[in-house]
Amino acid sequence: MPKSRKRHIKKKSFQRREPSIYKFIERMNRATDLMERGSFLEAREILQELDKRFPNQPEVLTELANVNFELRDMQGHQEVCERLVKFMPEDDLLLKSLAGSYLINMRIAKSFFMFERFLSLYPEHEDAEHARETARKIEEELKKHWGDYGLTENEMLEMAVLHEDIQVALENGEIKKGITAAEKLLLRVPDFVSARNNLSQMLFFDDQAERAIEEANLVLKTDSENAHALSNLTRFLFLAGREQEAHNVAVRLKKVETKHIEIAIKKAEAFSYLGDDSAIIEIFEDAKRRSLVEECHEPLLPHLTAFALCRLGKEKDARDLWEQCLKASPGFGFARENMDELRKPTVKETRLMLIL
Repeated sequence: MPKSRKRHIKKKSFQRREPSIYKFIERMNRATDLMERGSFLEAREILQELDKRFPNQPEVLTELANVNFELRDMQGHQEVCERLVKFMPEDDLLLKSLAGSYLINMRIAKSFFMFERFLSLYPEHEDAEHARETARKIEEELKKHWGDYGLTENEMLEMAVLHEDIQVALENGEIKKGITAAEKLLLRVPDFVSARNNLSQMLFFDDQAERAIEEANLVLKTDSENAHALSNLTRFLFLAGREQEAHNVAVRLKKVETKHIEIAIKKAEAFSYLGDDSAIIEIFEDAKRRSLVEECHEPLLPHLTAFALCRLGKEKDARDLWEQCLKASPGFGFARENMDELRKPTVKETRLMLIL
């Protein structure tokens, strides 16, 4: 008999009473049983189905947050916790979980505010000292990023949250909303290159290719080795049919030192569009030599490298990398689907899934 799982967030009892309650209980029991046995992907499918049929039920959302945590899907964990906190606004475990999820997902301003909310409600909590220390370190980090822009502390926090809202809008495909937020931030802090890089991507998605290219070039005027801008510009030019210009920018990108994993990912993204599989593998190997891959919980770089290996006929090496993706992030479905394709007698390259 398996040992009972320690819950990350406390459950709230299901309040709804209607004829379909028996079906609900049956499916919840099935999901719980699967989670007890470690079958988290199957459990998540059931919980997502229940969430569609019975939206905003704390019991479903709690288990969905927990299963996302087990699958190391921290973006999914964050999104569910954000929904759940509306119904459980003073739950100490939930507030800590959401603050931690924001921190892991690099939403440090939102993490700061969530830790502050937790501390205002539970100043004597057993974890209060740790939360205080974490909030202090986050505040120092925010000052390091925003301290040179002449902002007051309140303005700094406001701009930091706005920047994170821009990132969320970009990730969720809320392009118009994201463009408006980015333009608002850049009116106040015109030299903040991260917001300009995000703006350029959203403009491209909004069919404003020329303006997107202009924004990327504006970043490069002040920071000629900005890997995000060089990668974005390579993609914009290539997809706009300006292939030679794209290759010229990619040469500049390749020369940028890979100081951290995000640079390696942006390089690999750009060369994926150019179809330069050898360059992608070289970027991955360089990141490994720098011990960046081991520190990374993001599966995109090994995924892009596996795809490149597969196109070069090195299917075993590709499979090994996709397996590593799944160990680091069990919920990363693209790796699993590509591995399933490789098991088939004949694999067509077009059936493999390259997601950028």
